[in-house]
Amino acid sequence: MIMKYDFNLDSRCPVFKIIGVGKGGISTVNHLIATTKMSSLEGVEFITVSTVTSETLPSNAKTHILLEEQSTGWVETPEKNISEPGLCENDRRVISENIRNADMVVIINTLGCAITTAGALFVAEVAKELEIFTVGLVSSPFAFEGRSRVKNAAAGAIALEQRTDSIIVIHNDKLIDQALMGKEPVSEAYRRVEEALGLALKGPIGLVATPSLICIDIFDVKTILSGGTQASFSFGVGRGDNRAEEAVQMALTSQLLDGCDLKECKGILISIFCDRRLETAEINSICDLIQKEVSDDANIIYGHVIDDQLENETEKGLLKVTIIASRRSLTDEDKI
Repeated sequence: MIMKYDFNLDSRCPVFKIIGVGKGGISTVNHLIATTKMSSLEGVEFITVSTVTSETLPSNAKTHILLEEQSTGWVETPEKNISEPGLCENDRRVISENIRNADMVVIINTLGCAITTAGALFVAEVAKELEIFTVGLVSSPFAFEGRSRVKNAAAGAIALEQRTDSIIVIHNDKLIDQALMGKEPVSEAYRRVEEALGLALKGPIGLVATPSLICIDIFDVKTILSGGTQASFSFGVGRGDNRAEEAVQMALTSQLLDGCDLKECKGILISIFCDRRLETAEINSICDLIQKEVSDDANIIYGHVIDDQLENETEKGLLKVTIIASRRSLTDEDKI
């Protein structure tokens, strides 16, 4: 008798719910839908959430949820000036119905507006109740947006960290092109924020959801982004014969890593996006350069995605490297 064994115990694709909350979150989701192929990937679903009391944008996501005011009621406490999620059962039910089948939830929010950040906290609370692995992907305000928004952002980051498995904070001011000496148009500055949030998202999710020669699964991502840590994000780009070295040096020297000692990081996720001319020597160069900057016992996970949009017919096309480094929880020194 011939025995048959099914080694594919769970063949379904992991389900990712990408949730943009508030005006900034919705804008980022719209940007990702318009400029990337992520919305067509199996298992990836975009959702947007807005509140009745905040300004919002038209959403290009298939699912849009409008939270009632009770879910984001303003609560003042001496410790933190931030909205705390309420207990609106209708909103809780709607959020739950839309995310309960998810293996991972990513909540995108541009911190600063207390009401929309409260919406992000509300979504995180529901995901936590459902025991879904949840990551907060947020940006902090530009300094010119005022002290009140910066203060709200700091409180929001701490509150979101307490409700998620990990939080990735991108500091807007560190994205400003220093070479332009402050003459960069404001619209370009905000576009940079959307692109940075998009790259941070494409790293872990793109590696899992996109077929690749290097197999990265959702458990690898959870290994790096777990334990209530804060994660730092950086990226670099390169072109031509030295594109690998240029990209990784740009990522390692980026202002986005200011205040982050890679030697203290417990996990590193390296994502490479490149054309089909990617060489083993380039992969080795990228990984070697990063390994020299981190501790010997750091858990390093690498993956790459072939992106035909980066192809160049006459020379090596564009190569992008993203680094997500997880470290300790937020402390006073980390506050926005």
